[in-house]
Amino acid sequence: MSKGNVLTYFTILENRAKKNGLFPVCLVVYFNGAKRRYRTNVDLTEDQWIKIKSPKLRDETLKEKRADIQSFIRKAEAAGKKLHEFTFEGFEEEYFKKKQISTIDISFKDCTKGFMEEKANEWSIKTTLMYETILASVGEFQSNLRMKGITPDFLRQYENHLNSEKKSISTKGIYLRQIRAVCNYAIRKKYITREKYPFENYSIPAAQKNKRALSNDDLKSLIEYKTEVLEEQKAIDFWTFSYLGNGMNFKDIAMLRYSDIKGENIKFYRSKTKSTNKGEQKEISIFLLPRMLEIIQRWGSVNKTGKEYIFPVLHDGMNARDEIAAIAQFIKTTNKYLKHITDSLEWSNKVTTYFARHSYATRLKRAGVPIAYISDSLGHVNIATTENYLSSFTDETVKTNAGLLLDF
Repeated sequence: MSKGNVLTYFTILENRAKKNGLFPVCLVVYFNGAKRRYRTNVDLTEDQWIKIKSPKLRDETLKEKRADIQSFIRKAEAAGKKLHEFTFEGFEEEYFKKKQISTIDISFKDCTKGFMEEKANEWSIKTTLMYETILASVGEFQSNLRMKGITPDFLRQYENHLNSEKKSISTKGIYLRQIRAVCNYAIRKKYITREKYPFENYSIPAAQKNKRALSNDDLKSLIEYKTEVLEEQKAIDFWTFSYLGNGMNFKDIAMLRYSDIKGENIKFYRSKTKSTNKGEQKEISIFLLPRMLEIIQRWGSVNKTGKEYIFPVLHDGMNARDEIAAIAQFIKTTNKYLKHITDSLEWSNKVTTYFARHSYATRLKRAGVPIAYISDSLGHVNIATTENYLSSFTDETVKTNAGLLLDF
């Protein structure tokens, strides 16, 4: 390397948080005016990032994280020194020591794992788990599948297999879009040719966007349903809490803490938007109706300190995978007992937790509340997203309006 070349390594904190609210620490490599950054496996809050650079750091956990960060820089320096002539490609090969995958008749499993490894520093744990699920599903259908074996006929057969397992259209769409992403990766890596791309002659099934709002009568029946079964009452209460709480999704319910209660309101940011730029985040303020306070009193955590989760779905010390699993179980259990209730009511529709959000928005729309207010209360960035939530007008309204056509 000539003396004129400038090569430096340092770390930064990304300015965009992950879904868990933490910011990834990135290694930055700067060479002759060009730079690339690489995510590490260390995530911090903004306050922790400030503290970690202090020479008087006393927190043992942060000391360990600081040591990890310093090790990334040392590893990068060692990798750079091994290169006769620095290139970013050469650096990446030396730094990451990527396992070389044979491009001859590569398997779907190896190709997917290569894709997952490439995206490891970008994906959330939830996305990684989804790809682990598709690996298991495809492996169960056809073990040792080769990439060249993914044809339009295979995709149709796999779709039929998912039908036999009674997977929903949404689930089938997710699985098949993941296979498509792996195929695109395989083409980019030259494992298969563009001519072999199987999705040119196959269409991924897409669910029609059904309106998921309850009528006023059904809303009343569900919220006022009487049961002696504890789990059924819990399901009704959490569904009602979501409905009355601006259609709050169940992940946000699980993540509420007592410190979010400000006087007569709960104030929070949607977990779905925490990874966006701060300027796009909207604080949602919900008035605590008496029914919501009753639900908190009935199912809330015993320890009501500010930092405590309101509902004992999560607890401090959980890692991201455990949190995802706990929230998924929370939703699954609620949906299970909602089905018991709707079966008792002899409803044909399967009501789920997500109906609460749509029902909240549609109920306000039918009452004449401006869509701009509904959009803001849902935490949407634009009104177009809100309009997608709103159900069509009721049959009675359609009938009444049709009668106007000949009412001269």
